Amino acid sequence: MGERINIPNRMSSITQRLIVNGKPVINILDYVKIYKIVNGEKVPHAKQLIASWTKLRKEETELGRELTASGKLVSLLIQFGCPFKKIADTLTADSYCGAVINYNNKNLEDILNENQPDKIPKLNIDPYKIKT
Repeated sequence: MGERINIPNRMSSITQRLIVNGKPVINILDYVKIYKIVNGEKVPHAKQLIASWTKLRKEETELGRELTASGKLVSLLIQFGCPFKKIADTLTADSYCGAVINYNNKNLEDILNENQPDKIPKLNIDPYKIKT
């Protein structure tokens, strides 16, 4: 495995509201802006994902603690250079964290460009009801 990237003291983040199996879930994506020099000026070029945190409103539940632990693992994988698509492919959509990561993977460009849907996305983890 590669080196862990340097984590800046300040990052931008995007917060999403999702519903997974009827439970309200919050997903926070932390990222940094990558700049390039064009005609001597610093111009935003891309956004690099640094972390993904999935949380319930009530952290003291067993599910809330599991989502926090999963977020730490996903974030470490991202920081050590694992492609987000590979993380999404590994975490199947039949778990809370997997459903959110797979949704983010399919919509990452829109999410990072702050193109959020008007309605709160509803995700399902029932393997018989999952739309691929």
